[in-house]
Amino acid sequence: MNKIYPLKQAIITGITSALFATVAFSIFLGFNQHFDWRASPSSARGIIGLLSLIILGIGIYMGMTAVKSATGMLSYGQAVAISLLIGLTTGVVMSVIGFIYTRYINPGYVTYMLIEAKKAMIADGKDPKEVAIGLTDLGSSYLRQRKFSRLWWDKRLLGPS
Repeated sequence: MNKIYPLKQAIITGITSALFATVAFSIFLGFNQHFDWRASPSSARGIIGLLSLIILGIGIYMGMTAVKSATGMLSYGQAVAISLLIGLTTGVVMSVIGFIYTRYINPGYVTYMLIEAKKAMIADGKDPKEVAIGLTDLGSSYLRQRKFSRLWWDKRLLGPS
């Protein structure tokens, strides 16, 4: 790839995607509560995720354009490598911003999603035993992810203990 990596486009794409997803979901939650839409947050997350893919596609295009203008050409291998690297960078940036959001900005997010999941299971007609099992599995999944991210981030920020 001639040592050219569109780092600027990758970071901008990651930040744009993460901020779009966070702001759009926050606006959805506000409207959903204010206007009593009773819309499922998981549906909103799905739609917002699909729209974030458009942002990723634009970022990949911009990265390919930057490399092509810098080198004068762009091979198929370079295009694939740029796509993978921008996608990976975007995923890392979105994860970091998501971690900051759920840990510092909105620490009650996990609880809110568990409550919404319970409402959705009840609305789907699941019996109380199935709801309890589903919530236990979902809650333990969230806890495992949270413990892992805390350990990982604490080691990165504080250094080895």
